[in-house]
Amino acid sequence: MKTNLFFKLFSALTLTGIILLSSCSSDTEQTADTTNGERASESEDLIQDAVATANDGLDGTIDGISNGRSQVCGTISNNATAKILTVDFGTAGCQGADGRTRKGKIDILYVGTAPQNSASRTITFTNYSVNNYSVNGSITQSNFQRLSAGSFSFTLSASNLAIVLSDGKTYTISQLQRTISTNSGVLQDLTDDVTTITGNSTQTNPSGNTTTVNITSPITIKGSCTVTGFYYPASGAYDVIDGKVTYTIDWGTGTCDKTISITAFGKTAIKTLP
Repeated sequence: MKTNLFFKLFSALTLTGIILLSSCSSDTEQTADTTNGERASESEDLIQDAVATANDGLDGTIDGISNGRSQVCGTISNNATAKILTVDFGTAGCQGADGRTRKGKIDILYVGTAPQNSASRTITFTNYSVNNYSVNGSITQSNFQRLSAGSFSFTLSASNLAIVLSDGKTYTISQLQRTISTNSGVLQDLTDDVTTITGNSTQTNPSGNTTTVNITSPITIKGSCTVTGFYYPASGAYDVIDGKVTYTIDWGTGTCDKTISITAFGKTAIKTLP
């Protein structure tokens, strides 16, 4: 599927705010926590990869895009009676063309006669992991609309989605709402594709604290960036609100890179993501 390279930017799409927001060491030593921003991006990357893989499996292959990369790993089966398509990587897992090792299972419950044409899908992750990160729970993809030739939009929602980071700590997404719009341009040309994301979310960290994430400037994903290996948004911003503290994450103004700025307490730090 052509759009799967954009689903592979679900980090921007979910922006769940799985951020290790920490208190300042003192009232006089307030600085932007760059680790928070890095953890946010890494966690969101896990979710976006999971949704990308699920959507990739809808056409019966795990290949990134239709007629793109050759099938790499994962067993795909479709129970037409139950209307559930399953992508199973097994307990041992396998390494994809992107170098990531995936394990576990993804079940896609769809509406209609064919999973790839369904206007509504529920994607459930069971012991699904990518390298040292894992996700369990469900995401609903609905309200799929074709706006014009090559353009479409849909919404994503989730609740009680559990994310486990490499340090073993679990973060729970209690509320997620996203609206995604894509202009695909020429169907077989990824470089002219542009996707925008808006929405908000709420998550709870292991300490029981609640964090809210609001997209303040639409997150923009450019095909011209993804085809050159930059799997991050090219522009857009969101606020992470943790109690009385607001952290602003800014993806820039359109350049294909891995750089974000993190602003808190009146100070800004520039960080390069993995």
